Amino acid sequence: MYAGIYHAASAMNAAERTHELTSHNLAAAHLPGFRRRMDVGQSSEQPSGSQTQIDFTPGTMQRTGRPLDAALVGEGFFTVKGSDGNPLYTRAGDWLLNSEGELTTVDGLPVLAGSQPVRLPLTASENDLTISQGGELRVGEQSLGTLDIVTFDNPNGLQPVGHTLFQAPPELAPTAATARVQQGVRELSNVSIPVELIRMLAGVRNYEAAQRAMQSLAKTIEQRIEN
Repeated sequence: MYAGIYHAASAMNAAERTHELTSHNLAAAHLPGFRRRMDVGQSSEQPSGSQTQIDFTPGTMQRTGRPLDAALVGEGFFTVKGSDGNPLYTRAGDWLLNSEGELTTVDGLPVLAGSQPVRLPLTASENDLTISQGGELRVGEQSLGTLDIVTFDNPNGLQPVGHTLFQAPPELAPTAATARVQQGVRELSNVSIPVELIRMLAGVRNYEAAQRAMQSLAKTIEQRIEN
Protein backbone atom coordinates (compact mmCIF):
# COMPACT_ATOMS: atom_id res chain seq x y z
CA MET A 1 0.00 0.00 0.00
CA TYR A 2 2.84 2.36 0.82
CA ALA A 3 4.39 1.39 -2.50
CA GLY A 4 1.17 2.51 -4.14
CA ILE A 5 1.48 5.95 -2.54
CA TYR A 6 5.07 6.17 -3.75
CA HIS A 7 4.06 5.31 -7.32
CA ALA A 8 1.20 7.82 -7.22
CA ALA A 9 3.54 10.55 -5.95
CA SER A 10 6.05 9.69 -8.70
CA ALA A 11 3.30 9.93 -11.30
CA MET A 12 2.27 13.34 -9.98
CA ASN A 13 5.87 14.57 -10.13
CA ALA A 14 6.19 13.27 -13.69
CA ALA A 15 2.99 15.04 -14.73
CA GLU A 16 4.19 18.29 -13.15
CA ARG A 17 7.48 18.00 -15.04
CA THR A 18 5.65 17.37 -18.30
CA HIS A 19 3.49 20.46 -17.67
CA GLU A 20 6.60 22.55 -16.95
CA LEU A 21 8.38 21.46 -20.14
CA THR A 22 5.26 21.86 -22.27
CA SER A 23 4.64 25.35 -20.91
CA HIS A 24 8.24 26.26 -21.73
CA ASN A 25 7.83 24.94 -25.28
CA LEU A 26 4.62 26.87 -25.84
CA ALA A 27 6.13 30.09 -24.49
CA ALA A 28 9.06 29.85 -26.93
CA ALA A 29 7.17 28.45 -29.92
CA HIS A 30 7.49 31.78 -31.79
CA LEU A 31 11.29 31.98 -31.51
CA PRO A 32 13.23 31.09 -34.68
CA GLY A 33 15.65 28.24 -34.06
CA PHE A 34 14.11 27.15 -30.74
CA ARG A 35 14.33 23.43 -30.00
CA ARG A 36 11.60 21.89 -27.91
CA ARG A 37 12.39 20.33 -24.55
CA MET A 38 11.09 16.87 -23.74
CA ASP A 39 11.49 14.07 -21.23
CA VAL A 40 13.62 11.11 -22.26
CA GLY A 41 11.19 8.44 -23.43
CA GLN A 42 8.37 10.94 -23.86
CA SER A 43 5.92 10.18 -26.65
CA SER A 44 2.95 12.10 -28.02
CA GLU A 45 0.58 9.50 -26.57
CA GLN A 46 1.96 9.11 -23.06
CA PRO A 47 4.00 11.73 -21.22
CA SER A 48 6.59 10.40 -18.79
CA GLY A 49 8.78 12.08 -16.23
CA SER A 50 12.51 11.57 -16.59
CA GLN A 51 15.65 13.41 -17.68
CA THR A 52 15.21 16.46 -19.91
CA GLN A 53 16.40 16.16 -23.50
CA ILE A 54 16.50 18.57 -26.43
CA ASP A 55 14.61 17.62 -29.58
CA PHE A 56 16.90 18.60 -32.47
CA THR A 57 14.37 17.81 -35.19
CA PRO A 58 14.56 20.59 -37.83
CA GLY A 59 11.94 23.32 -37.77
CA THR A 60 9.94 24.64 -40.71
CA MET A 61 11.78 26.94 -43.12
CA GLN A 62 10.22 30.36 -43.67
CA ARG A 63 11.33 32.44 -46.64
CA THR A 64 11.59 36.10 -45.65
CA GLY A 65 13.80 37.59 -48.36
CA ARG A 66 15.58 39.52 -45.62
CA PRO A 67 19.38 39.60 -46.28
CA LEU A 68 20.27 39.17 -42.61
CA ASP A 69 18.21 36.00 -42.23
CA ALA A 70 20.05 32.71 -42.71
CA ALA A 71 19.04 29.10 -42.15
CA LEU A 72 20.94 25.83 -42.13
CA VAL A 73 19.82 22.91 -44.27
CA GLY A 74 21.23 19.78 -42.67
CA GLU A 75 22.84 19.07 -39.33
CA GLY A 76 24.88 21.83 -37.77
CA PHE A 77 24.93 25.05 -35.79
CA PHE A 78 26.01 28.64 -36.32
CA THR A 79 28.70 29.79 -33.88
CA VAL A 80 28.40 33.02 -31.92
CA LYS A 81 30.56 34.66 -29.28
CA GLY A 82 29.04 34.40 -25.81
CA SER A 83 29.09 37.23 -23.31
CA ASP A 84 32.01 35.53 -21.53
CA GLY A 85 33.99 35.23 -24.77
CA ASN A 86 33.38 31.50 -25.18
CA PRO A 87 31.57 30.10 -28.23
CA LEU A 88 27.88 29.32 -28.19
CA TYR A 89 25.92 27.45 -30.84
CA THR A 90 22.52 28.08 -32.35
CA ARG A 91 20.17 27.27 -35.22
CA ALA A 92 18.65 30.75 -35.05
CA GLY A 93 19.79 32.90 -37.97
CA ASP A 94 17.56 35.96 -37.60
CA TRP A 95 20.45 38.37 -37.32
CA LEU A 96 20.87 42.13 -36.89
CA LEU A 97 23.52 44.76 -37.51
CA ASN A 98 24.68 46.75 -34.49
CA SER A 99 25.85 50.37 -34.55
CA GLU A 100 29.39 49.26 -35.46
CA GLY A 101 28.26 47.20 -38.43
CA GLU A 102 28.75 43.86 -36.66
CA LEU A 103 26.47 40.96 -37.46
CA THR A 104 24.81 39.87 -34.21
CA THR A 105 22.09 37.66 -32.79
CA VAL A 106 18.90 39.26 -31.48
CA ASP A 107 20.61 39.15 -28.06
CA GLY A 108 23.52 41.22 -29.39
CA LEU A 109 26.06 38.38 -29.52
CA PRO A 110 28.53 38.57 -32.44
CA VAL A 111 28.18 35.99 -35.20
CA LEU A 112 31.54 34.33 -35.89
CA ALA A 113 33.35 33.65 -39.16
CA GLY A 114 36.87 32.29 -38.90
CA SER A 115 36.51 32.64 -35.11
CA GLN A 116 36.12 36.41 -35.55
CA PRO A 117 33.06 38.68 -35.42
CA VAL A 118 31.64 39.59 -38.82
CA ARG A 119 31.78 43.30 -39.54
CA LEU A 120 30.40 44.98 -42.65
CA PRO A 121 32.23 47.97 -44.17
CA LEU A 122 30.96 51.29 -42.87
CA THR A 123 29.63 52.22 -46.30
CA ALA A 124 27.69 48.95 -46.69
CA SER A 125 24.10 48.21 -45.73
CA GLU A 126 22.42 44.89 -45.01
CA ASN A 127 21.16 44.81 -48.60
CA ASP A 128 24.78 44.61 -49.78
CA LEU A 129 25.44 41.38 -47.89
CA THR A 130 25.37 38.05 -49.70
CA ILE A 131 25.84 34.65 -48.08
CA SER A 132 26.75 31.63 -50.20
CA GLN A 133 25.50 28.12 -49.54
CA GLY A 134 28.95 27.37 -48.19
CA GLY A 135 28.61 30.18 -45.66
CA GLU A 136 30.92 32.76 -47.26
CA LEU A 137 29.88 36.34 -46.56
CA ARG A 138 30.57 38.97 -49.19
CA VAL A 139 29.91 42.64 -49.77
CA GLY A 140 30.48 43.17 -53.47
CA GLU A 141 33.91 41.73 -54.28
CA GLN A 142 35.05 41.84 -50.64
CA SER A 143 34.96 38.60 -48.65
CA LEU A 144 34.12 38.97 -44.97
CA GLY A 145 35.00 35.37 -44.12
CA THR A 146 33.09 32.12 -43.90
CA LEU A 147 30.59 31.41 -41.15
CA ASP A 148 31.74 29.01 -38.45
CA ILE A 149 29.25 26.18 -38.94
CA VAL A 150 29.88 23.15 -36.75
CA THR A 151 28.30 19.90 -35.70
CA PHE A 152 28.72 17.47 -32.80
CA ASP A 153 28.90 13.69 -32.61
CA ASN A 154 26.46 13.81 -29.71
CA PRO A 155 24.33 16.98 -29.85
CA ASN A 156 22.31 15.71 -26.87
CA GLY A 157 25.39 16.54 -24.81
CA LEU A 158 24.90 20.25 -25.51
CA GLN A 159 23.63 22.37 -22.64
CA PRO A 160 20.94 25.00 -23.28
CA VAL A 161 21.73 28.63 -22.55
CA GLY A 162 18.55 30.65 -22.64
CA HIS A 163 16.06 29.77 -25.35
CA THR A 164 18.01 29.27 -28.60
CA LEU A 165 21.68 29.01 -27.59
CA PHE A 166 23.73 26.00 -26.54
CA GLN A 167 27.14 25.53 -25.00
CA ALA A 168 29.38 22.50 -25.38
CA PRO A 169 31.02 20.90 -22.34
CA PRO A 170 34.82 20.39 -22.57
CA GLU A 171 34.48 16.75 -23.60
CA LEU A 172 32.23 17.59 -26.57
CA ALA A 173 34.36 18.99 -29.40
CA PRO A 174 32.81 20.69 -32.46
CA THR A 175 33.68 19.52 -35.94
CA ALA A 176 33.10 21.16 -39.31
CA ALA A 177 29.56 20.64 -40.62
CA THR A 178 28.42 20.10 -44.20
CA ALA A 179 25.10 21.90 -43.75
CA ARG A 180 24.19 24.36 -46.49
CA VAL A 181 23.21 27.98 -45.82
CA GLN A 182 20.09 29.57 -47.27
CA GLN A 183 20.06 33.37 -47.18
CA GLY A 184 16.74 35.16 -46.83
CA VAL A 185 15.29 32.18 -44.96
CA ARG A 186 14.78 31.59 -41.26
CA GLU A 187 14.24 28.29 -39.50
CA LEU A 188 11.28 28.42 -37.16
CA SER A 189 11.01 26.55 -33.89
CA ASN A 190 10.20 22.85 -34.06
CA VAL A 191 7.32 23.20 -31.61
CA SER A 192 3.91 22.00 -32.78
CA ILE A 193 1.42 23.99 -30.72
CA PRO A 194 -1.48 21.50 -31.19
CA VAL A 195 0.76 18.59 -30.12
CA GLU A 196 2.01 20.49 -27.07
CA LEU A 197 -1.56 21.37 -26.03
CA ILE A 198 -2.61 17.73 -26.33
CA ARG A 199 0.41 16.70 -24.29
CA MET A 200 -0.43 19.30 -21.65
CA LEU A 201 -4.01 18.05 -21.35
CA ALA A 202 -2.77 14.46 -21.08
CA GLY A 203 -0.39 15.53 -18.32
CA VAL A 204 -3.22 17.24 -16.41
CA ARG A 205 -5.33 14.09 -16.64
CA ASN A 206 -2.43 11.93 -15.45
CA TYR A 207 -1.85 14.26 -12.51
CA GLU A 208 -5.50 14.20 -11.52
CA ALA A 209 -5.66 10.41 -11.78
CA ALA A 210 -2.53 10.00 -9.64
CA GLN A 211 -3.89 12.51 -7.13
CA ARG A 212 -7.15 10.58 -6.82
CA ALA A 213 -5.23 7.33 -6.35
CA MET A 214 -3.11 8.89 -3.59
CA GLN A 215 -6.15 10.30 -1.82
CA SER A 216 -7.86 6.90 -1.96
CA LEU A 217 -4.80 5.12 -0.56
CA ALA A 218 -4.37 7.73 2.16
CA LYS A 219 -8.00 7.32 3.17
CA THR A 220 -7.61 3.54 3.34
CA ILE A 221 -4.51 3.85 5.55
CA GLU A 222 -6.33 6.32 7.80
CA GLN A 223 -9.26 3.92 8.21
CA ARG A 224 -6.92 1.04 9.08
CA ILE A 225 -5.17 3.14 11.71
CA GLU A 226 -8.49 4.14 13.27
CA ASN A 227 -9.59 0.50 13.40
